[in-house]
Amino acid sequence: MISEYFTELLDFQPVWAGALGEEKYARRVTDLSEGRIRGHVEKLRKIQAALASAKPPATWGDARLEFELFRSDLSLRLKEWGEWKKYRQDPSMYVGELIYGLWYVFLRIASKSGKVEAALARLSGARAVLEAARENLKNPPKHRTRLAIDECQGYLGFLREAKGELLRLAPKRRREIIGACAEAESVGKELLQFFRGPLLRRSDGEYAVGRANFEFLLRTYHHYEMTASELRKLGERQFSAVQEQLVEQARSIDPKKPWHRLVEEAKGCHPSAKKLLETYRGETRRLRRFVAKEKIASLPRGERLKVIETPAFTRSTIPFAAYVDPPMFRGKNHGTFFVTPVTTRDPKQREELLGEHNLGAMRVTSLHEGYPGHHLQFAVQRHAPGTMMRIYNCSSFFEGWALYCEEMMFEAGYYDPWGRLIQLKDKLWRACRIIVDVGLHTGGMSDTEAVKFMARELKMSPLSARADVNWYTMRPTVPQSYFTGMLRLRELREKYRQKAGGGFSLQKFHDAVLRCGAIPIPLLEKTLL
Repeated sequence: MISEYFTELLDFQPVWAGALGEEKYARRVTDLSEGRIRGHVEKLRKIQAALASAKPPATWGDARLEFELFRSDLSLRLKEWGEWKKYRQDPSMYVGELIYGLWYVFLRIASKSGKVEAALARLSGARAVLEAARENLKNPPKHRTRLAIDECQGYLGFLREAKGELLRLAPKRRREIIGACAEAESVGKELLQFFRGPLLRRSDGEYAVGRANFEFLLRTYHHYEMTASELRKLGERQFSAVQEQLVEQARSIDPKKPWHRLVEEAKGCHPSAKKLLETYRGETRRLRRFVAKEKIASLPRGERLKVIETPAFTRSTIPFAAYVDPPMFRGKNHGTFFVTPVTTRDPKQREELLGEHNLGAMRVTSLHEGYPGHHLQFAVQRHAPGTMMRIYNCSSFFEGWALYCEEMMFEAGYYDPWGRLIQLKDKLWRACRIIVDVGLHTGGMSDTEAVKFMARELKMSPLSARADVNWYTMRPTVPQSYFTGMLRLRELREKYRQKAGGGFSLQKFHDAVLRCGAIPIPLLEKTLL
């Protein structure tokens, strides 16, 4: 059944299939028509009916994990597409199909000719996405439509850069490329007009999923046995605890200055624009050596982290840095760490941008995104022994793992005092997310209140807080998962230590944790213990 399910997912979501490395889907455009979605949901329901009569393996191991992940993933997809009908409430989904449909073509396909053929196919098929958006979208939340408007403007800029890249790759096909890009640009402008006009006028939907649905996600996606109220109380306790840690760390550096003043001072210590990329490369090399030397975790075969400048055709969507994981099923086990160069000539803006790449932040970012964070985790996940273990990406694991690594590397002695200050500042941000996540979706906090809370408590600019809150409204239970995942992994480590006794080592624990993929931590605990 898992094979049948996986085949249906690949067929229904060709852009996602391309991200996994399945190149044969690269020329296809996702069919988001009402009829295709209805057929997809019917297919999933038949699979679920067959699964209901199947018995799970009696013992906890790889086979039982595959079964449980299959059951959870199926329930989640049916909830999203069958009951919630997210395709009627999320205009960003349609822009994402256009942007990432091109993005993964450039990222995943190795040959120049393959890139060009797939990109032309997706550019030429863009109108189908526009027609589906017009047919499906009903009354999304107003801020979600406004966000999609911004993304659509970004898509039009992305198109101009993508056209330049295609002309560079295939100059002899200039007329064909210009024609396909012109058609895609026309589609983008029509989509933008639709968003700004009729859709914005009827955008009066509710972003909050409500307590029942929020707790459904906690149970089914994360496998947490806690209520939203219990989660909120946990967030408040942890937020206070990290505040105390942050204040104490600031006192150890300069007892006369509050932590946020010291963070501003730290921003003055950064590489030059010319040395930005090489500084990140040097940091990732040091981290990789540190992980190997200190035996923190085993490095999987064939893994490599490429640290490169963000391509010009996508800098509008990556202001600072980003990580893209290796394809799970095809191609090389290479992750990509993008660093967007600072090119502005305005001295004030240049200093502000470089300040975000201060040395403490670079160290934390590099280990979070690279070693032993996301890159190491996904590079190991690529070797997971089951299909579901490779495709089930539980945020409380992969984001929890990266935050766990930030704290664990402090324990391993990797930070200087300023690096620890920056790391605690980011940790406070993640604790804050628990409170805001629960509040937004269960009725305890409006989005305006959330912005004010974050700006006040985290010393964020209102614009940054607003951007964060917009994301939280779209991904219920994901923002809380960074901190709760980190806590669960720390708890699991202590239980594992007690079980292993004198045979415990960090490397053994981390290798055991990572081999199963980004699965819900309670399922991982049952398997390991």
